[in-house]
Amino acid sequence: MLELENKELKEKLDSKKHMEDDYLKLVTDLHMNIRQKEISLEELDESYTELIIRERQCNEELQKARKKLIMEIIDFDDQRLKALKKEVSFDAYNAVVVALKELNEFNPSGRTVVSELWNKTLKRRATLEEGVEFLLNQRKNKRRKSTTTEAVNYANLKG
Repeated sequence: MLELENKELKEKLDSKKHMEDDYLKLVTDLHMNIRQKEISLEELDESYTELIIRERQCNEELQKARKKLIMEIIDFDDQRLKALKKEVSFDAYNAVVVALKELNEFNPSGRTVVSELWNKTLKRRATLEEGVEFLLNQRKNKRRKSTTTEAVNYANLKG
């Protein structure tokens, strides 16, 4: 009876060892799978970084080409531009050149006029922040005028 019990315990032990081996194999396989995924992720990250760098380089090249094209679209040898510079002033000539550059920048295919918010004080395009600030000041001034007008009207009624 003791031998039978001993035999059963050995079988259980062998079974446990076999389960342990299977478990260790599974854990090892999972670790290898995780490492392969980490390597793939690193490769993807490197590829992504390379693509970002290439995209920036292409964008820079496009911007340079665009600027060059805009300069070529303006014919500085145009007789009317030369006459304007000679007969009127360099400032007038420069204003026309700047206007042509801006027309080309906003609509190079048709040179149609595009409305633009302008900062007259700084003589440049206004930023969105400057535009909002201007509108808020306009609204504030309008409220002050209407409040002042109401006060004057009220005083005239009483007086």
